[in-house]
Amino acid sequence: MARSRSTEAPRPRQRVFTSADEVNQAIQSLRDRYAQVEELRKDGLPYRDALRVTAEFQVRETIREVFGDRSAQFHAHQHHRIPSLLETDITDTLATLRTLTGLLEEVKAQVVNGHQAAVPIPTPPPPTATPRPAPVTPVAPPPRTQAPPQAPPRAPAAPPRSAPPVSQMRHAATAARTPVADPTPTPPPLHAPMVESAPPVTRTVPVDPSRSSGHRAARPSQPEDRHQRALELIRKICTRFHAVARQLRQRREGRATLEVEDENDALDVVHTLLCLEFDDIGTEESTPHYTGGARRTGLLLHEERILIEVRRTRHGLGAKEITEQLLTDCQYYEKHPECKTLFCFVYDPEGRIGNPRRLEADLTGEFHGMQVEVMIFPK
Repeated sequence: MARSRSTEAPRPRQRVFTSADEVNQAIQSLRDRYAQVEELRKDGLPYRDALRVTAEFQVRETIREVFGDRSAQFHAHQHHRIPSLLETDITDTLATLRTLTGLLEEVKAQVVNGHQAAVPIPTPPPPTATPRPAPVTPVAPPPRTQAPPQAPPRAPAAPPRSAPPVSQMRHAATAARTPVADPTPTPPPLHAPMVESAPPVTRTVPVDPSRSSGHRAARPSQPEDRHQRALELIRKICTRFHAVARQLRQRREGRATLEVEDENDALDVVHTLLCLEFDDIGTEESTPHYTGGARRTGLLLHEERILIEVRRTRHGLGAKEITEQLLTDCQYYEKHPECKTLFCFVYDPEGRIGNPRRLEADLTGEFHGMQVEVMIFPK
């Protein structure tokens, strides 16, 4: 008969330190992480989000190495995170590191005296008992006393009328047969609800001018609408590209990240985002003279007739070099049968282009019948 596995969690196994040097080395490891997290408070650091993720991962690994896989400290902080670069999140992480360092200082005081000491297990705070609310006994409302009905007041007796003459009776009979509109409307009875009459509903039927005039209205060209719609989607992708590249660096559990370091990385991310909106995406390869014989790849939307070039600024590739490269590409693609618009996206995360809006305005326009649009982001 197979034994049933126990569902109880394994007991924590605390690390035992035997020498003062061993404790000092563990304290120094935690202080290194403290300085690393403290560095996140500085403004102007490049790739601060990537540094935050790296520090978050190394804090967890340091706790595991110092206290052990089965320790209560690692069990409590194995999923520790620094959610953002806000002061409160950084302060919480620093407070955790100070608490763990204080535990090691207590162990060091015992080891210095020549005794082996284990890291104490933190005692969780006792749960606070929540007082139960007293039951509420519903109170019956007092019985209502009905007042005895009062007899309505009697109207005073009208004085007796004398019978009218025969001529007046004939005249009254004739008037009764002829309906006469009463100029004064009868007021509603007392305590009766006032009901307002709703205005008549007038339904307006839209008139098609093409049917009334006998001619069909001109409709906008569908290829032109598709072309403009495609340009709007490309602009949206380029606007959100920096946020996507930053999110790719924030991998969970310290996994390998994708850094957009050159034009090939930027081209792969743009190609991936275009697959969300377009079906027919091709590649167009060229060998311009400024690449020194290396082949350059562009993305071609066949149905929309848009060719997309991607640039990533770096040392030696600034505003002047990008302008020269784009003019060369315009001369190359102006005779391309499927290129109606040349869209150039320049990814500038370090801000190497001093005046990006001016450069966009200078390079965007018409070039020998081909539309050219340049977008630089982030600005």
